[in-house]
Amino acid sequence: MPNTYLLTFTESQWEEIEALAEGIIPNVHTGLTRRQWMAIGYMALGKATQVVSGHHQFPGEDDADHIADSLTWLTALQGVAMQIFTCFKPGDNKL
Repeated sequence: MPNTYLLTFTESQWEEIEALAEGIIPNVHTGLTRRQWMAIGYMALGKATQVVSGHHQFPGEDDADHIADSLTWLTALQGVAMQIFTCFKPGDNKL
């Protein structure tokens, strides 16, 4: 059985992880395999790219408050990816 890892994230980052993993990875709070974490990291990067390019907008993004919310959202997504990719590096033997 593969090793599982439980990483530490902020509340807003956990919300993003739960949304990304919904229907794909059950119960992200019990520890995931390296492969599952990497999948979530790449999903977070993809969603962040969509937010930056305007293809995925924060609901109601019509005023300055919602733009600020989008920047917070983007920061949470990028933080998730960075933390995962910092934890799991090529050749680290965390299988």
